[in-house]
Amino acid sequence: MTAANLDRAAFDALVKERVTAIASAAVSRHPAARREGVQEAQLLEAAAAEFADAVDRSGLLNNGQPVPYEEAVVITGTAGVVVVRATDYRREPIYWEARAGEVDGLTIGPLLVAGLRDES
Repeated sequence: MTAANLDRAAFDALVKERVTAIASAAVSRHPAARREGVQEAQLLEAAAAEFADAVDRSGLLNNGQPVPYEEAVVITGTAGVVVVRATDYRREPIYWEARAGEVDGLTIGPLLVAGLRDES
């Protein structure tokens, strides 16, 4: 891991900061919009945790060297979970998606981390 890569504690702190910001912004809204904001925060927190858990598990299978969160793509499908570097995924998305089976989930780490940092 280079100094630029997030470890799990830093990733979780980034998630918590973003979730808190979303929930805080929802407080001043109309009750229905407030509920939507809270639900958005909860979904983000759950999706980010699922992503990080998959990346962490991939390190256990790869001699303890997980793909950094900001470089990982997690593909969930009928054949299981595939974790790959974003550069490899961009080069051959069909190959990696086929390894996961029928895809029902795709999380692109560089986009997720940028969103958590609020970098549009």
